[in-house]
Amino acid sequence: MAGVAVVVTNDRGQVLLGWNASRAVWELPAGKVEPGEAFEATAVRELAEEAGLQARPESVLLLGTLCDSTHGFTRVTEIARLTDFTGEPTVREPELITRWEWHTPFAVRNLPQPLFTASAQALNVVWPGLLPDVPPAHHTPRPAGGVPLKFGEPTAAVRLREQLVHDLTEAGWTDTPELRRAFTTVPRHAFLPEQSLPRAYANEAVATVYDQGSGRSMSSVSQPEMQAVMLHRANLRPGANVLEIGGGGYNACLIAELVGPHGSVVCMEIDPYVHARTERFLAETGYAGRVRAVLGDGTRGAPGELIPADGFDAIIVTVASNDVARYWTNQLAQGGHLVMPLRIGGFTRAVGLRNEDPALMSTEISPCGFVPMQGAGRWDETAAPLGDTGYGIRWEDTPPSALDGLDRALAVGGTELWTGVTVRGGETLEDLQLWLATSLPGFCRMEGDPDRPGLVRLPKRSGAEAIVLGRSLACLMTERREHDEAEGTSTWEFGVQGFGPDGKAAADTLAAAVHTWDRDLRGRATPRLTVMPAGTPDSALPAGDVVEKNDCRIVVSWPGRDEAPAPAVGRNTASGRSDEQ
Repeated sequence: MAGVAVVVTNDRGQVLLGWNASRAVWELPAGKVEPGEAFEATAVRELAEEAGLQARPESVLLLGTLCDSTHGFTRVTEIARLTDFTGEPTVREPELITRWEWHTPFAVRNLPQPLFTASAQALNVVWPGLLPDVPPAHHTPRPAGGVPLKFGEPTAAVRLREQLVHDLTEAGWTDTPELRRAFTTVPRHAFLPEQSLPRAYANEAVATVYDQGSGRSMSSVSQPEMQAVMLHRANLRPGANVLEIGGGGYNACLIAELVGPHGSVVCMEIDPYVHARTERFLAETGYAGRVRAVLGDGTRGAPGELIPADGFDAIIVTVASNDVARYWTNQLAQGGHLVMPLRIGGFTRAVGLRNEDPALMSTEISPCGFVPMQGAGRWDETAAPLGDTGYGIRWEDTPPSALDGLDRALAVGGTELWTGVTVRGGETLEDLQLWLATSLPGFCRMEGDPDRPGLVRLPKRSGAEAIVLGRSLACLMTERREHDEAEGTSTWEFGVQGFGPDGKAAADTLAAAVHTWDRDLRGRATPRLTVMPAGTPDSALPAGDVVEKNDCRIVVSWPGRDEAPAPAVGRNTASGRSDEQ
């Protein structure tokens, strides 16, 4: 059986579905292909015969062929996409369809009655991921056609988008006319068809792909305020050539609006499913000719034929990376900007870097939380177990040390001391985290169940900052000292636990680092990062602590210690919704 399913949308972005009373299902306009008939002609004919809508074959965009089996037959369904038509839906074949209705894509997920299987499969081609648990069918996509689609959206989407831009502007995120125009223009909900309009326009990250084993988000549409921060740091100008690492499409379209018709955007994505979504949504919104979507491992940069002669003016990485890949540095123009979520010591920071060959110099730093890099840039977060205590150590950027005997040290207890350094609930700790991670030898993260009975007092947040010195260990802890009921805030004091024969010395070392932060750095100093190629000799590095990565050496320099005191480098007060906070 060969047929065509027609996915037609109106000027409000709603899809047309008919109620088939005899089969008690909703279905798309569809029908069998007559002998010798072109698929486009079938789509136009069936739409007129079933729903009374008039269209031209040249307005039909064919998206590919679905092949599955039903009732002992091989069913071949061509998916036709159509937005250019005239007329209003009318029941023409009441023995088949008793009524026609327009539905938003999100509402299709919540129909009270079922969808015809072939129709559901066709809708998932147009909006990948819209309908979960649809029986599989083999999809053979067609090469991208040249038929333009008219993008329609409800007035509520325009209103919500304008409200989002207003809120971002009031908070100081969209602080330029160009950013405000980009966020006002690009329809975010088109890249999140499975979400309601209010959810699509909330100032929140929205996950679109999850790891089946851990349930962890592996792809998402980023939080708008963080996107605004990173786009601002990329210093985008009309005519700029930009490489984005990480697909999805929405952020790439924001970039396209900022660089204008004379600029270029290359979007690299490693996940075939996310890449397919990106391509489809770019086509749906009219950006396919302005954004080049490429399937591949972004840690290796863009394919050679897509690299501008002088390099990219900006590279924006939208997945957390544990390294500054040498390919990005090599493909970045002199004076160009690299903006990325960079992991240092296990803490992720949105870092703006400027290419001042041979080094990348940081311009701004703020906390953030992003989905992890895949492919060659993937890292292992498995903690090394401390015997069978239930606790483990994550080494991050520190060379691992032997953990022999630490399980016994935890069992017998150790030293506990309090620093007298307090913080208020909600106070950001990004400076302290980076200071400890980069300045302390033997730095690591200690993990375990914070509610586990025992001598170790882990904080409720994600692990504890710790150090391993020889056969001893010290870890940071907090304890509430005051609570203001009226304000709903608490004051917490930092403490340190030490275990092992040199546990007291390890605890003193960690406590001293906390005191140094409180006395010299707290609220006054943001580190400056200098990124140099791997293999750069020590003599060529500036003063500071060196973090060794595979492709680079990162020098973390603190004003007042390694540099002359100066205003904080690009301090940004964004909460960043960090998963470490």
